[in-house]
Amino acid sequence: MAKKLLIVLVFSLLASGTLFADYDKDTSDENDNSFPRNTITIDVLSTGISLLTTAFINDTFAIKDFLILTALQYEFQFTNKFSAAARLGVKYVNFDDELFSFSAEGHVKFYPAGRTFYLGGLLGYANFSYTGMPNYNFLILGARVGWRIDFGRKGGFILEPSLGYTAALGDPKFGQDFSDSEFDSVYSFLIRQYLIGGFQFSLSMGYRF
Repeated sequence: MAKKLLIVLVFSLLASGTLFADYDKDTSDENDNSFPRNTITIDVLSTGISLLTTAFINDTFAIKDFLILTALQYEFQFTNKFSAAARLGVKYVNFDDELFSFSAEGHVKFYPAGRTFYLGGLLGYANFSYTGMPNYNFLILGARVGWRIDFGRKGGFILEPSLGYTAALGDPKFGQDFSDSEFDSVYSFLIRQYLIGGFQFSLSMGYRF
């Protein structure tokens, strides 16, 4: 099922890339070799939501649970149309039990018009741990579509909304360890479709230089 969803998403991204290329072309600086090549971003949406949720839960229920979801990315622009990025993601949930997911991802991006809209692919590694169980290792791969909105033509602060799907190919022991759990269906869905993979929307903010 995950592979079918990934294939559908890839074809959808390719189709949308054709549509957006003409729209973006008028503002392209494709012939300008002095464009900023470095971009550093942090996922402000997931970071903000997790911190607000933690504050609300602790204030409302007078407990000391903690939730943090965030991702930091560095991107290097080889040309106006092609770039590569390294992304580190952390998802930690401590509500009675601890769930922790860490990912290290390599991304490639293609900007059809050389400026704002991009199509991306990723390949990486993810590790998941849960209270009382061993660590689990996953190979992750996926596709993403996004927009790098540059507030200054030659760099500066940027906003980057993106949507993608990530498939997690994991250790077969993962399913066996959870098979006897009374929370099997809940945790399996949460882990595979959110903490490690699945459809994910991010809103990143950063600086391009």
